[in-house]
Amino acid sequence: ILLLDEYFVDCSKESNIIKKEYIELKKYTIDFSIKEKIYKFYEKKLNKKYFTQLQTKIHDIDCIVDGGNIAHFNGGNCDYKYIHNISNHILKKYKNPLYIFHNRHKKNISEFLNKNNHFITPPNNYDDYYIIIAMILSDKPVISNDNYRDHIFDMFKNFDTIDFKIKNYINENIINYSKHNISNVNNYSKMINVINNNIYIPTKLGMYKILI
Repeated sequence: ILLLDEYFVDCSKESNIIKKEYIELKKYTIDFSIKEKIYKFYEKKLNKKYFTQLQTKIHDIDCIVDGGNIAHFNGGNCDYKYIHNISNHILKKYKNPLYIFHNRHKKNISEFLNKNNHFITPPNNYDDYYIIIAMILSDKPVISNDNYRDHIFDMFKNFDTIDFKIKNYINENIINYSKHNISNVNNYSKMINVINNNIYIPTKLGMYKILI
């Protein structure tokens, strides 16, 4: 059982721990070897000049915003008013978000860009590539209603081995939003935690503690 530490799985038990115990739980961050694997997967897809610029943008950020996803919040139709509305909710929780937009949006939101930290992806490149790489390199959450399932599938299809930690890492770091609020992100990962003499196993709505 001890070897299951950091294994992503949940059980059907009811949560049996109190609120303050959640502070002790670990937050999973992918190690350098996995980051390197993901970078190599995207290396040929990225414009090197823009990737270098992106690296300079992510040092002091506390979240990443999928600008294109927000712009298409209205049933997939592009409506820039949502960028302003939802950014107001974002700024209630985050001090320095990095907004990532595809180049095609740039001329329509120039006033917003002048006032906010942003990165514009190149014209002939997929903005999702830069959003995922920014998440991986910075270990910061992404505000989006996209689950990036196609990208996760492509990674699994092209990697030598399937690493479900990547899938769970990305899923845990996506923050959904609505017109009215921004969801919270957990300060711990929904994975088995072995801490001192206790094993914490994720449940659907919390964690189940077992004394070793």
